[in-house]
Amino acid sequence: MTIKHITLALIFSLLALLVQAQNVSININAEQDYTPLNTNGTILMTICNTGPANVILPSNRIRPLVTVGAAASITNVTNPDGSPLSTFSFTINDPGTPANGVRLINNSTITRSQCLSAQIHYLAVNSATSDLVSGTVGFVGAQTSGNDISDDNSFTTINVGSSTPVSLATFVSKADGKNARLSWSTAQEVHNSLFEIQHSTNGKDFETIGTLEGKGTTTVKQEYNFTHYDLDPSVIHYYRLKQIDFDGNYTFSRSVSVKFDAYLGIQLRVSSTPTRNIQAWVHYGDTNLANASEIQLIDYLGRKIMSKRIRLVPGENKITFEGNLLTTGIYIVSLISQNSVVSGKVILN
Repeated sequence: MTIKHITLALIFSLLALLVQAQNVSININAEQDYTPLNTNGTILMTICNTGPANVILPSNRIRPLVTVGAAASITNVTNPDGSPLSTFSFTINDPGTPANGVRLINNSTITRSQCLSAQIHYLAVNSATSDLVSGTVGFVGAQTSGNDISDDNSFTTINVGSSTPVSLATFVSKADGKNARLSWSTAQEVHNSLFEIQHSTNGKDFETIGTLEGKGTTTVKQEYNFTHYDLDPSVIHYYRLKQIDFDGNYTFSRSVSVKFDAYLGIQLRVSSTPTRNIQAWVHYGDTNLANASEIQLIDYLGRKIMSKRIRLVPGENKITFEGNLLTTGIYIVSLISQNSVVSGKVILN
């Protein structure tokens, strides 16, 4: 073979290489596990040149299309760092393409083994357990010769829902001896990492006393149980759940309480004396309850006859209403505090 023939063979080989598939692939991935309703999320799209030659302009322009379902609406496309997009031009909801889609066209050569990425921004607009996102490689004009269609499509899922991805169906508590038994159930869970069980004796300041793993993502009803052992029966015990997602977001449940049979809290006893005074004994047994109170003396017609403002101390508190100006009849003594109202009846002869 002469040098001329070798040169021609090399030229034809190079031409064949250029004509050969300038194969490109697409890959899309949702960047958030869960997107609450009316918040923003992102999808990372990556186009790679896996062929033996450069994807050159203008003859081999790539035209990928990314579409989302009804759960989201595409709002913008940027570079992966959030800066204005530099490697592609794009049109959102391009005529002739599916709704909630964005069409991109590369505006620079993609060299051999090079990958270009873009970040697609969306707004979560409709609640759904999950929504399929599809990405498809297209071409300006005819498809590149020899392109491998097996990597021309990619799919990912975005999970969109209400602001609470875990739907708590029940949460109840009950006393069992000196223990508190808690049980709760969920109607569905989306990316639920765990529950923290939190406890308080004043209903305001909570601390974590245990954790239970969540079930991740499921639409099947789930049941949970937790027992808090050897509790002080002289106070009310309050509980709440802190539900934590895999991404660290969390929500609190409503609080429930447990009161034991031995609980005294604030108790009231009333009686009359031989001198026709009315006496009240207030037992202040739970110092987590407010100690500032008002005690009222009310006649049978519902009229407030007397009242005193008091500050309870732990144990027994004695309050006396002088009866020298009171007529014979039935009276009600009411103790009114921030936490409760307790009353007692007394007959004055």
